[in-house]
Amino acid sequence: MLAAATSLFARTNISQCYVISSPGATPSSSALPAANFTPVFNVGPWKVQFAMHKTTNKRVSVCSFDKRSPELERCGPSARERVLDVSKVEAGALGRLRHPSILEMVEPLEETRSELTFATEPLLSSLSQSIPSASRSPSIELDEVEVRPRSQTRLSPHHSSLQIQKGILQLCKGLDFLHTSARLIHSNISPSMLMAIGRFQV
Repeated sequence: MLAAATSLFARTNISQCYVISSPGATPSSSALPAANFTPVFNVGPWKVQFAMHKTTNKRVSVCSFDKRSPELERCGPSARERVLDVSKVEAGALGRLRHPSILEMVEPLEETRSELTFATEPLLSSLSQSIPSASRSPSIELDEVEVRPRSQTRLSPHHSSLQIQKGILQLCKGLDFLHTSARLIHSNISPSMLMAIGRFQV
């Protein structure tokens, strides 16, 4: 009975309403349609998983923060609380922001004993994961016109200057909104913090 009660308290509205991809899943093993499958990836301490609403089939990305992660366990109690507090505040701020160049939160932040969770519009990867390097190929390609499923994407190490200019423009518009309208300062601008959904978003 105690186990059943613990399981009940560990559930969130997001976990009950969405089918969420698992970390080791592949397009063939996932319960989600192969055409919509996006591999699990990490953005800072947040794990990003593709998900689909059980009733409406709406596609989202579920971002979860493991409160029992080894990295967090190594922190002292006060540092751990500080990290969790900052994560909650930042996720809450994201939920209040509305702009085409700012990531859209679809489901608000939820907290259980083991994790923080919220859902956003579907994400492909961070920008850093889409940039090719000498050691790896990009995870996705930023397409100028549309977002295509991974299985249909042709990986290319070179983006056109127009795509790069559009991406920089999206970034500048997002930062301008944050600074002038929302009165917020983004103190961690980097390729790993820019999300790819077919365009750059802060």
